Amino acid sequence: MKVRIFTVAYAKHAAWWMKYAMRALGWPANRAALAEHDVTIDMYAEDSFKPMVSALAAERGYGLEWHTIKPRPGLNGCTHDALSAAVNEGAVLLPVPGDLIFGDGSIASLLRMLESGKNRAIAVSHVRVDPSKFEPLFTGATLSNAELVSLAIKTMNDQQMACKLPQGKDRTWMTGISWGEVGPNLYSATYHLPSICAIVPLREDVTWYEKNPKSLGAWDHEFPSTLIEPDRYRLIGSSDAAFAVELSLKTMPKSGYGTHEVDEYRRRLPHNLASKSTLCIWRAAA
Repeated sequence: MKVRIFTVAYAKHAAWWMKYAMRALGWPANRAALAEHDVTIDMYAEDSFKPMVSALAAERGYGLEWHTIKPRPGLNGCTHDALSAAVNEGAVLLPVPGDLIFGDGSIASLLRMLESGKNRAIAVSHVRVDPSKFEPLFTGATLSNAELVSLAIKTMNDQQMACKLPQGKDRTWMTGISWGEVGPNLYSATYHLPSICAIVPLREDVTWYEKNPKSLGAWDHEFPSTLIEPDRYRLIGSSDAAFAVELSLKTMPKSGYGTHEVDEYRRRLPHNLASKSTLCIWRAAA
């Protein structure tokens, strides 16, 4: 199978991509899963970053397609082009931004789930962590999904921590997230807008981005709703299969957002409602 790893990297995200995202894809199980396929890195970045990426691609036996960009490009335009290239090549697309870290074994699950259905798009309920808390504890050593869950709980950013039940029950209205502990080392979460982490792209996806160049978010806020009616959308409900963290320093005001139900989100797009029906379980290391 042809696999394209797509990323847009600028400023700190370029350094993060090497230090975190690609380090995680090089952990044993993730690397072995990718080694079974024909992999190309589809990179949108400044040229100063190219020597490092070229060396990494050569070391892992990946192809490299380079697109020179200026800092902070139009993300949706890059996404459109990456989808189009994958469609033309008959490849699957793995969006891997610099701030996303997959637990070891997650990539194998994503690729198998793509192959287990027709034209699928797979979403994962990732946890947003505070870079200032996460970086000192990240050694680069291999982290299983369970170990990454443990680290995520310790370093979760203020915004997502504020969504913990029961005290954060009104925060879902703005964030689309609620979570809580259901047992020793076991957590349950509801996500209204998880991110697409793997997709078999179609020409209609490319067309959608052509018609919606200013859509909110690339893989979470709006585009996933187009995947519901054709039955392409799937959300992984267990961290045993796949888990990721996102480096994201977001804070949440201490005041709430009024009286809302614990699982009520301010938008009701098709993928918001579909995602809500899946309880995502995170299992931490004992």
